[in-house]
Amino acid sequence: MLISLRFFFLLSDLLPKDLNVPRETIKKLELYDQLLKKWNNAYNLVDQGTLLESISRHFLDSMQLYNLIDLEKSLIDLGSGAGFPGMVLAIMGATQVTLVESNRKKCLFLNEVSRQTSTMVEILNYRLETIQDKFHQITARAFTNLAELLLIMQNVSRETGGVGFFLKGETWQQEIESSLQQGWRFSYEAIPSTTQEKGAIIKVWDVRK
Repeated sequence: MLISLRFFFLLSDLLPKDLNVPRETIKKLELYDQLLKKWNNAYNLVDQGTLLESISRHFLDSMQLYNLIDLEKSLIDLGSGAGFPGMVLAIMGATQVTLVESNRKKCLFLNEVSRQTSTMVEILNYRLETIQDKFHQITARAFTNLAELLLIMQNVSRETGGVGFFLKGETWQQEIESSLQQGWRFSYEAIPSTTQEKGAIIKVWDVRK
């Protein structure tokens, strides 16, 4: 599998110093990027305007979670879309990753990425309310508001309590306040985003209402 110097240096220049990504993994991420750009016109996977900055807008944004999650525990990616962040984390070495996406065409794309990058993931073309399994970790990016994520999290978390990692834009504080006003109670940590100046990763646990 060949890797272009342009992709390698762009990604390497932007990677946080504490994130060491093997060359073989970078090759797989580049192949993923190529497939994203090839399939996007027909499948509307991401906003077309983001493709020129796909490394920072999609890949690095997802890779932020790598040092936060437990690579060995089960993880469900809600409304996975084009696979961000779940597929990226699986390519980087997370095990027991399940991608849930209700759009059949997007699931076809995810299956192709899984096949071509030799990445083991479970891809479910389901609606979230039909999920019966329980997971230790929950991720979501550009999917729905925090209050809705907390409701879903209650339904798919293991009885001992799951941990959510939700990538949010500049309205993350308002989403927390709105969730509390709706009666949700939870512990959380807001981790500054490295790709969005005013964004944050909201780590959530001990969810109750």
